[in-house]
Amino acid sequence: MDNQIYRENIMDHYKNPRNFGSIDHNLSANGNNEICGDNINFYVDCKETNINNISFDGEACAICIAAASMLSEKVIGKKIDDIEKIKKEEVIEMLGINLSPIRIKCALLPLYTLKNIK
Repeated sequence: MDNQIYRENIMDHYKNPRNFGSIDHNLSANGNNEICGDNINFYVDCKETNINNISFDGEACAICIAAASMLSEKVIGKKIDDIEKIKKEEVIEMLGINLSPIRIKCALLPLYTLKNIK
C-alpha cells in the first residue's frame, strides 16, 4: 500500500472512530499526553479474562484517535493479558506512515493507556 491509502485509513478512523463512546464497563484507564494535549479514556467490559466489549473516548489528534480506534478493533474478543503482548511497532505498522518523534508519542498513547487498564 502507498502512503496515500494509509493516510486515508487514518482519516477514516479519525472521522469515524470504531468503538467510540462509553459503554457499561468493569475496567477503565485514562491516558494523557501533556506535550500535545491528547487525552484518551478506554472502557472495557471484561468477563473473567475475555474482552467482551471495548470503547474509548477523549479529545486527541487524528493519529491518536486512529490508533485508539484500530487498537480497539484489534483487542476485542481477546484475553485481557493479550494487551501486554502488543508491541509499539505493531501500532506504528497499523498506522502505516512515517511518524516524527512527537507523533510517535501520539500514536502510542492509546497502547500505553490500554496497558494500564484496571
